[in-house]
Parts: sequence; C-alpha cells; structure tokens
Amino acid sequence: MVDLYQFRGDDQLPFTATDVFPEAGRRTILKQFHRFLAHEEGTRLGEDIEELHDMRVASRRMRAAFRVFGKAIGKPLIAPYQHQLQWIAWELGKVRDLDVFLAYLREYRGACLPENRQGLGALIQDRESARRGARTALLAAIDSEQFSNFKQSFAAFLDEELPPLFALRDGHKTVAQGAAKDLRKRFQAVIDYDERVQVSPSPETFHELRIAIKRFRYSAEFFRDIYEGTLDPVIAECRQMQDALGEMHDVDVHRSYLTGFAISLRNGVQSSREQRAAIDALLQSESSRRAEQQRKFERVWGEWEQGDRRRHYVNNFSRIVGIGHPLPSTATMDACSPAGPALDNRPQKER
Repeated sequence: MVDLYQFRGDDQLPFTATDVFPEAGRRTILKQFHRFLAHEEGTRLGEDIEELHDMRVASRRMRAAFRVFGKAIGKPLIAPYQHQLQWIAWELGKVRDLDVFLAYLREYRGACLPENRQGLGALIQDRESARRGARTALLAAIDSEQFSNFKQSFAAFLDEELPPLFALRDGHKTVAQGAAKDLRKRFQAVIDYDERVQVSPSPETFHELRIAIKRFRYSAEFFRDIYEGTLDPVIAECRQMQDALGEMHDVDVHRSYLTGFAISLRNGVQSSREQRAAIDALLQSESSRRAEQQRKFERVWGEWEQGDRRRHYVNNFSRIVGIGHPLPSTATMDACSPAGPALDNRPQKER
C-alpha cells in the first residue's frame, strides 16, 4: 500500500524542455495530486472554506492535465481516474458554489439598506440549509471506501516514472514540441469565440468561453517554467477575463435561483412585503454587478482582438528556453487574422 502522506512534502517536480512529454505529464499530475491530498484534512474539518477551494482547484488542474497529456500517457490508462476525479470534483463544487454565494449574501446584507437586511434572513437560512446537505454528501464521499481506493490506486500509478519505451511511444515527442502544439491549439480555441462574442453574447457563450480560457491558462501555467516568464502576461490577462466571466456566470446562476425563490415567497402565505422587497433589491444589485464584470471582460478581450498582440503571443509559444532555436510554426500569422484559417483545422475532440 502506498503511503499517501509521503506526497505532502514533495511539491517540486520540475521538467525541462527536452524531457519526454508523457513523463512531464506524470510529474504535472503528481504535483497537483500532492496539493489535492494536502487539503483533504482541512476540507474534512471545515474550519476554513479555502481548504475546500484549494482541493477543488487541484482536482480541476489534474483534469486539465489529463486533457493536455492524456493521449501521450495513454487515455485508456487514465480513464478510470478521470471518472473518479469528476465524481469528487462535483461533490466539492456543490459546497464551494454555496460557500461563494453565502459569502456574497452576507457581504451584501452588511452593505445594503437597513430596511432590506432583515428581509434576507429567510434566503440566507435556505442557502445555509442547502450547504449543510451538500457538505454531508461531500463528507460521505471523501470518507468512503471508493475514495480511499481511488487515492491508493492513483498514487501507485503516479509514484513511478513511466518505463522508457512506454514514455517514448508518442513519437519521441519532447516537452518543447508538446507544449508549443498544445498552447497553439488551446489559444485558437479561445479566439475562435470572436464572432460568437460579437454576434451572440449569451450567457451560454460567455460560460463556454470561460471554460476555454481556463483550459488555455492551465496549460500555460503547466509549461510556464520552460518559457522563463514570457507566458506571464497572457496568463495574467486570462486570469482577469476568467475572473470577470466567472462572476458573470455566478450572477446568472444566482438570478435563476433568486427568481424562483421570489416566486415562492409571493405564493407563500407567510411571506412578507419586506422579504419580497429585499429579494427584488438583490436582483437589481446582481444585474448591476454582472454589467460591471462584463465591462471588465470586454476591456481585456478588446485588447486580445488586436492582431499584433495575437501574433506576439503565438510567436512566443514556439520560443522555448533551452532548445537553442525557435520551433517551427506554420500558422502563426493566419491565427491572428479573423479571416485566416485556424491554427489546427482538424476536428477537436474536447470542449
């Protein structure tokens, strides 16, 4: 049996541009697995909501690494672990989403008009009850035999370096080659949203774009060390857009719930005018918050629409530190023009 606690102190698992791509993937996933395990006990205790948040982020990064390195490592080998991570990430997400909503509601109640504060009590109590239920389900999941077996088997899978012949089966692809290709593909997946953002800026479009930006950003962060800082500006801009789009999505989800809650209050015999007025004021505040976040997103996205900036970023993806020369890029200029072809015209299997 693997000693899971041995992972906690080993957070540095570097790779170089000339390492084989599958082995870099194993180290990347293992690094995130370390972080995942390090926050398990804090999540179980429940004294600091950021412990759960950090455990969830680590699970997301592992799943992102599966997308980046999965083909090189072997998709059939990692498929069972993907399913298990998706299960536990779902349980973590249900609690985290309620933590975020409750934190916002409490902050809003402290700053809103005095006459609306008492009217929010029923809403907050309802969400606190939902969180208790979600946390009970999460604790059952992380204390289950299924989760224990997953940790042991996944740790054993990640604990040893891939055999050389297996590691080189992907055409001797190096980290430099794999990184440049993956970054170009995921950057293209983001800028492909140009027309949809202009023509159909729906909540669904913004939500899907946020996911595409997050996947590109995670990939860039996996490889940032071999670029020695050249990816930092694009990572920072991705974070700004992702944060704004994330708040917009939160508002969309909250408004849907609040609208239903307001209807239930109006139909309830015990509801008060004070409660209904408080919910209506909160819905107006949420609309204003969403508009503000959309403006923040549009400021950064507008800069990304500039062809020179896109060319600069795409060129950087081929400039890997430590390999002595830029990698060839056959579609650098085309990717930066809205009329040009995509960086990779083959059908994409993942979203």
